[in-house]
Amino acid sequence: MGLRFRKSIKLMKGVRLNLSSHGVSLSLGQSPLTLSVGNKGVYATSSLPKTGLSYRQKLFGGTSMKSLNPQLSSSQIAENKAIVEDYEKRQDYTLNIHKYSPNVATQSQFDVHLLDVADPGMHDMLEKAIQGDTQTLDTMIEGYLTSLQFPYDASINYELEGDTVYADLDLPEIENLETRYPSLSLSSEVMTKKKTLTTVRQEYARIVMSLPIYVAAQLFNLSPAIRTIVLSARTQKRNKDGDPVDAYLLSVKFTRDIFESADLQQITNPYDFITRFVNRINVTNGYSFKPITPYQKDDQPLTLQQAISASQPDTPFIQDTVGALKSLGYKSAEINRILPQLRQQQLESVDECLKAALKLLAGTN
Repeated sequence: MGLRFRKSIKLMKGVRLNLSSHGVSLSLGQSPLTLSVGNKGVYATSSLPKTGLSYRQKLFGGTSMKSLNPQLSSSQIAENKAIVEDYEKRQDYTLNIHKYSPNVATQSQFDVHLLDVADPGMHDMLEKAIQGDTQTLDTMIEGYLTSLQFPYDASINYELEGDTVYADLDLPEIENLETRYPSLSLSSEVMTKKKTLTTVRQEYARIVMSLPIYVAAQLFNLSPAIRTIVLSARTQKRNKDGDPVDAYLLSVKFTRDIFESADLQQITNPYDFITRFVNRINVTNGYSFKPITPYQKDDQPLTLQQAISASQPDTPFIQDTVGALKSLGYKSAEINRILPQLRQQQLESVDECLKAALKLLAGTN
């Protein structure tokens, strides 16, 4: 036997809301004549008092309760869809800005481009930049950074020394990110939803990783004479007294060789790309950053062996070691901190790699 349910709620005199297993309906009027409006149509019921006799007739039908609600016009629906699509495009640019940078050009591509420059002044400037003229590079970098625009509040200071650019990137604060987003309802109306704290942190971590790649690629594309970019990114946090203080979230020694071989549009995880370089970064699985000490100009420069090691893909031994460390409970952030040192040791077995990794993680290298 099927279970049947029915409940009638009086809204006002002569008007009742009926709830049943078949849906929702309205009853209008009182005996001897009532109207019933439901998802099966509109019915009129007439009855003879005290006889139990009644007659029910369908007046018109097929009109569901949903159709009683006002519907949006096709132009309104299109406008609402455009609002959501515009937000999604802006969000993609905000979170994946590295994909909007051209790939880094090689020396030969610069040489070919130089042949196509007809203007004498531009030709002379580009030629000096390719040759690594410090004054020309300094002018180009200054002009580029002045014209640079971000989808959020950010700024860059720099210093050029030889073939290395030292860049200090002031990131937006996480508190300034959007915490709500537009979405379409089933009826194509625009609803504003609130992001979870985890989502906001995840999006901020994405910005922190993506923006340095974008900036480095743009700087490398000014001249093939720029071989290394030491980029440190900071934000402002409140100390115990409530005063804003700088907190560095990452510091990376970008090398040109890796960028020249990378397709920036195919980088789906900026964090994985950044950890291919010598870096200082400490981010938890919950997307929270712990402050780090950035690289300085007077730090020991990259040796040739370090640069070669950083530009090579991981060996199967290191890949297996990373998997073993994760199975032992080590976090990705912990593993990535010791990978540059592990790569330099050029070990020849998984056992050797694992032993060396455990020593590095324990701080007893």
